[in-house]
Amino acid sequence: MSAALPIQTCRPSDAPAVFSVSRATIYRWAKAGYITIYKRTGISLIDVDEVKAYIKGTDN
Repeated sequence: MSAALPIQTCRPSDAPAVFSVSRATIYRWAKAGYITIYKRTGISLIDVDEVKAYIKGTDN
């Protein structure tokens, strides 16, 4: 059984509009372990709150 998805998700391709960061940046952060990319039926999804928290934490 797979883990439940977070409540609010978006696709990495939506990242420029939602977070003002590139799709490539999202994948780079995931590869580094800063955020998680969830896969469901061939679709990649990211947790909006997790990405917002990471961005907020890096704005120092």
